[in-house]
Amino acid sequence: MALTKIPDNLIPWRRAPAGQDVSFRGADAYVAHNCEFERGFLGPLLGEATWIRTYKCALRLWPDLPAHNNQALRYRLGLVNPFGIDRHSLSPHRALSDAIVTAAVFTEVIKHASWPDLVWLGLAEDRTFVYSYGSGAI
Repeated sequence: MALTKIPDNLIPWRRAPAGQDVSFRGADAYVAHNCEFERGFLGPLLGEATWIRTYKCALRLWPDLPAHNNQALRYRLGLVNPFGIDRHSLSPHRALSDAIVTAAVFTEVIKHASWPDLVWLGLAEDRTFVYSYGSGAI
């Protein structure tokens, strides 16, 4: 019962025996907006894979946007009704709605970067950049 406050016994896949095959296990890569959350509970079930963060990709592809959260990207990139889904049926911070918006953002991201670039841009591991600012570094 970590982030969601949902007891583990109410989440069937959390009770799955170790080594049980999950239907979406085995993909070469998984895409998430900010994958720390997803990796935290899905990582052990999915095994080793590349994770691409649409958030990190967007930061690097569109650095001048005022915000890079899923909803800000959705509107700034003209994805008001992603995949023809009426915007009123999408609720931010709900799993299905966020997955749809992330997929729509990813479709825009892949128009601007090659797969190797996406892997580098959106790597799950944080890249540290040091910028000189006056006498110190940030």
